[in-house]
Amino acid sequence: MRNFFVNLPLRYVWKSEGYLRFFQHNGLNPELGLDAFILEQEPESWHREVAAGLKKEGLSAAVHLPFIDIHPGSPDSIVRDAARERLLRAAETAMLYEPRHLIAHNGYNPAGYEDFYPRWLEGAVSTWSEVGELVGGCPVYLENTVETEPSQIKDVLEGLEGGFGFCFD
Repeated sequence: MRNFFVNLPLRYVWKSEGYLRFFQHNGLNPELGLDAFILEQEPESWHREVAAGLKKEGLSAAVHLPFIDIHPGSPDSIVRDAARERLLRAAETAMLYEPRHLIAHNGYNPAGYEDFYPRWLEGAVSTWSEVGELVGGCPVYLENTVETEPSQIKDVLEGLEGGFGFCFD
């Protein structure tokens, strides 16, 4: 079983089936990128069809959850609730692909959250815990983005049950 994944935004597959055929023809396992557009644009049946096409070729998928405008630990409860809703919907869709693992951005922004760190951490742990419950045993790797050090991801991981890990970008 191959453990190598290549980024493939599902929006590209939506625009042109040639992307999917390229991955299938070359035996590349995709890291499928979910975003708000593709989640709102395509029904579950479309995702099932794409997943079946990958499985037919013996390919495994990883899924990258949405990250634009997603703030899973936001100290603002309205923003955090919207992020949680989007992530849970994305995780449900991701599971249609029977992914080997999920990747998600931790969402910590040192420029905006440092004065609210305990509140941010509590919100992040709560959000990711719900995602973890929804995906069962599928590993979720939290990826750094704008963090200046790994301590924020470490703190989140320490607050979570098993099934979570770190993806260094």
